[in-house]
Amino acid sequence: MAEKENNNNFFGKFDNKYVRGGAAALIAAYVAKEDPYLLEGFAEGIEEKQKADRETRNAIIKAATDAKMRFKAEDLKRRKKRRADVEPSIKMAKENGINPVVAAKASEAGMLDTLIKFKIANPTYDVNALYTVSEDYKDKVSGLTHSQIIESLVGKGQKYNEIVDSVQAPKITNPLRKFVQGTDRDTDIVSDIKTRFAAMDVEKEEDIVDVDLSKIQPTTKGQELMAKFLGKDEKTKTQTERDLKNFTSSFMNIELKYDRATGENVFSSDDINNVKYANLVTKHFVNEVESMVKDPNSPAFMNREVALSLINNKYLEYNDDTGLREIRFDKINEQYDNPIIPEGWTPSTTTKQQIAKSKGKKESGGDGDGKKVTTSGNKTIDKIVKQWNKDKLDRYEAYGKNKNNSQYKRFVRIQGKAKQKEIEALGGNPNLISLEY
Repeated sequence: MAEKENNNNFFGKFDNKYVRGGAAALIAAYVAKEDPYLLEGFAEGIEEKQKADRETRNAIIKAATDAKMRFKAEDLKRRKKRRADVEPSIKMAKENGINPVVAAKASEAGMLDTLIKFKIANPTYDVNALYTVSEDYKDKVSGLTHSQIIESLVGKGQKYNEIVDSVQAPKITNPLRKFVQGTDRDTDIVSDIKTRFAAMDVEKEEDIVDVDLSKIQPTTKGQELMAKFLGKDEKTKTQTERDLKNFTSSFMNIELKYDRATGENVFSSDDINNVKYANLVTKHFVNEVESMVKDPNSPAFMNREVALSLINNKYLEYNDDTGLREIRFDKINEQYDNPIIPEGWTPSTTTKQQIAKSKGKKESGGDGDGKKVTTSGNKTIDKIVKQWNKDKLDRYEAYGKNKNNSQYKRFVRIQGKAKQKEIEALGGNPNLISLEY
């Protein structure tokens, strides 16, 4: 069909601008021979129309390039603002050891500042483990630097060549040019504008890496941890201290009284040592609660109510003999090189002299006779040995059944010796308490 159309054309299959140009030259030669003055008038008319065509073309090209320059200026302004938004946090993330792609994902989600605060509050915690990279994408992002991530988040400068496609080629008024080009439109103007635009887009962008952030996602644990970190603990530290004072008062049988001078409840006892012990025990509980609340690995992270429950379960034990729950002072003491509660202390032996007597010591001002006596009518050597064996087994299992665990060995060494002294105070053989790991 195309061949038939070409054969019907005046120039046939050789119809192109070069053939048309040659034909135009022949026409001009003919006109010059027959009527030179006619050719002169024709040339003048052609020149006017050429001038009009050039002015139209130049106006269109100038409008297009001006629009391109305005766009580039706006694009540069947007990119500068974007850089100002992301660069400080990415640099801080680097300083705190946060992986570049993790920083990029957190930045996209508006969570990077929170992640940095979390890391600063927990410097030893591996926040990178809170995000995963899909297996098919790990190699592509491996080795990326924080600088590359900044460039990626800022993004490449836009070319904005779409404006060229919307340019409508102007009509040609010069009849000779129209005849030569074979169309009444200046179609070459589009390629001219594209050439000018390409010259304006010579920025270096080789270092800009496209990062598919959909391949990087927070883990379930990461989402839960950040939710807790951003959440508000319903119980304050002051409320917790008050609760723990009541806890200590109840199980040490030491009264709390309101102090008008401080506006707080304080421990009150006829013996100053009991007040000191109660305060030390309470301080120990408060420190442990605060430690759990700040530890991302703890089930009580950012939740003091849960921490109080854990304290209760850890330090209270049911006594078969009395039918009551009692504080395990040995569990408290094992965490200190020098026990904060004297061995043998019970609510029923509250004075310094009574404690000395319970250990079989003769002290100045005391009524001890130097004999070994029981610390409580409910304690027996067999029960102490039985409890020790149970405690040692519990610790052994808690530390992964590893006899060489330093904490396990420390527990056996310190608490074992304390139990030996307790057995000795009861008149028993201290070797019943085994110090073997």
